[in-house]
Amino acid sequence: VRMAVKRSGMIGSPLRTDRVQEFAGHLKRWYVRNGYVLHSVTGATLKPDTATAEISVQEPCVSKLPVDIVFCKEMVVDDETGELLTFRQYREKKIKELQVSRASKSSISSR
Repeated sequence: VRMAVKRSGMIGSPLRTDRVQEFAGHLKRWYVRNGYVLHSVTGATLKPDTATAEISVQEPCVSKLPVDIVFCKEMVVDDETGELLTFRQYREKKIKELQVSRASKSSISSR
């Protein structure tokens, strides 16, 4: 929070809406960089009589235990290039190779 306040120029300067918005942006980017994707800045209230800004944030508690999301997709290693291919890509490649092979055999036999 201290760094975001310094970067937005809020300390020692007149309280302006654009600086509060810049501060909120810095704070939001910090949340995202640190993996807190559900956290967000939800509002800001400027109090000119005390020269303060109250920033509201939402920090939801999803679970006491971390959530592990695992996504697994079977892949095929291309024999020629060593690249990973999905089964669809692999099938399409093999079909094209088969079509080219058949076309070259038929052109040779027609001569």
